[in-house]
Amino acid sequence: MDATGDSIEARPSPAPRPQVRAQTGGNVDRDEDWQQTAGSEPDRDEVSFRLLIDGVEDMAIVLVDPAGKVRSWSAGAERLTGYHADEVMGRPLAEVPVAGPDPRRGLEAALARGRWREQGWRTRKDGSRFWADVSVIPLRGPDGDLLGYAYTTRDLTESSRREQELRDDLLRTVEASRRKDELLGLLAHEMRNPLAPIRNSLHLLRRGLDDPRFATDLYEVMDRQVDRLARIVEDVLEVSRLSRGLVDLEPDHLDLGRLATQAVDARRGDAARLGVSLSAVPAPLPIWVRGDAARLRRVVNGLLDNALKFTNRGGSVTLRIAADASGDQAVLSVRDTGTGMTAEVQRRIIEALARPDGDLGIGRGALGLGLALVRGIIELHGGSVQAQSAGPGLGAEFAVLLPLAAPAAAEPAASPEGASRLRVLVVEDNIDAAESLRRLLNLHGHEVSVAADGFQGVAEAKRCHPDCVVCDIGLPGMDGYAVASALRRDPATAGARLIAVTGYGRAEDRARALSSGFDEHITKPADPEVLLKKLARSG
Repeated sequence: MDATGDSIEARPSPAPRPQVRAQTGGNVDRDEDWQQTAGSEPDRDEVSFRLLIDGVEDMAIVLVDPAGKVRSWSAGAERLTGYHADEVMGRPLAEVPVAGPDPRRGLEAALARGRWREQGWRTRKDGSRFWADVSVIPLRGPDGDLLGYAYTTRDLTESSRREQELRDDLLRTVEASRRKDELLGLLAHEMRNPLAPIRNSLHLLRRGLDDPRFATDLYEVMDRQVDRLARIVEDVLEVSRLSRGLVDLEPDHLDLGRLATQAVDARRGDAARLGVSLSAVPAPLPIWVRGDAARLRRVVNGLLDNALKFTNRGGSVTLRIAADASGDQAVLSVRDTGTGMTAEVQRRIIEALARPDGDLGIGRGALGLGLALVRGIIELHGGSVQAQSAGPGLGAEFAVLLPLAAPAAAEPAASPEGASRLRVLVVEDNIDAAESLRRLLNLHGHEVSVAADGFQGVAEAKRCHPDCVVCDIGLPGMDGYAVASALRRDPATAGARLIAVTGYGRAEDRARALSSGFDEHITKPADPEVLLKKLARSG
């Protein structure tokens, strides 16, 4: 009985609190391990904390005692590493393979600094590797005593891969920008060279020279330099098309020896002005290949340009064409006695010729652009390019190898160019271009009318019923595609031969022109000989 007189009832003692156990994927009582680490029975907050740790699946959370032994292994650790808790509990962290080569170093560093962190490759139980972000933090009690360490690991493989991809993309962008700047600088340099004699010649002609022979020389200078400008522009566009995979070949059966010899003959004047001897050594028999004649001609010119550029006055350039010893390939080589190449430059050229992204911008002049073009065209033909030099001052040799084709059947003789007089309609909004083309066609015996835009062109075609229409694409009001479509729909003009002469030279531009009704597509500035040959097919 107590002081109030009430009797004291015997109350039962509280029942033992049930043990709360948090287990994940194994047989180990992690709360029991926690008790061993902390040294007391866990209360509800501690249990909640343990459950929270086991709920973190994207991170391995490992508790290590002061001696470096594993005292707790979370569910995230099992998922990330492939090791179950019963495989590692109580073992020194240094004996757990996934912890890395020297985990003790991390514990010591964390104890000294308050925290330690590193990233590196780790190996799972199944042998797979992942990029790990590891962090170690010392755990201390209220009195500052060391209770152990929290050792956490995250898998950063995917984010590291994305970061690397972003870095690679950035590097590619920077490199592409650098190459673009180099190409623009190279293009500006190459175009200024022919522009200088053109400007000088025009200045002299404006002074009213009395000697017609001197004027003729100036006209020839301008003609050569305009051709050179046209080749430079077309080379740049062709390199761009090659880099984007937009080149469509127009293969034909052709004699590579004849094509190469004609290219050499056309460049003899250039060589003579440079004081360089230029010769061709053809094969005794035709060397038949299957290829795009215009582009293979560009390859030969590119090799000749390179050789002439690097050969000093008094030197020589020799082109040879033959079949190789196996009889499977045609070999076209251009050998010069010029500046040659050091071993390093030769190595860089060979590597660049073997790689689509190779840097060919070396030495003086436009070597990079020319060889990039040669390589791209020859690879499209299933061939390869080789380069060699005995050293500085000992010249160089570049060779292209192409698959041989079966001999071609004899072709019927072509009719004489310009044998028939044609009615030709020129649709061109550039007055100078239209007038110069009219005079050119008149000179070759054709009857020419001119329209300054697409609407006038359609109306003039209905009036004069032309045999052939030479039409620009970029016309005001009604473009060339619409003109071609309109002429094809009208029975009075549907039979005319339509030739697009345009500055739009991409493969898709050519395809669109042909689908609109044009029979031919020529990129400006048009080679007069090519245009006249295409006109002759209208007769």
